[in-house]
Amino acid sequence: MRLGAALAGAGHGVREALSAYALPVGEAFQLRDDFLGPSLNDLREGKHTVLVALALQRATPPSAAHPAHPAR
Repeated sequence: MRLGAALAGAGHGVREALSAYALPVGEAFQLRDDFLGPSLNDLREGKHTVLVALALQRATPPSAAHPAHPAR
C-alpha cells in the first residue's frame, strides 16, 4: 500500500496512515492463516509462526525445550 501511495505521489502522512492500517491487518491475516490454514499445516510442520513464538515466550523452560511431536 505504501509503495502504491508513494508511486501515486501521496504525502508522508498518507503513507504513515496506510501503514498504521495495513500492518495490523497483515498480522491478523497471518495469524488467521497460521491457525486456520489447510489442516494447520504450518503448526504441524513446526514452523515458527506467531502462535508458536507466543507459546514459547509464555512456556516454562522445560515445556519450551520439549520437542514437538509430528502429526500421525
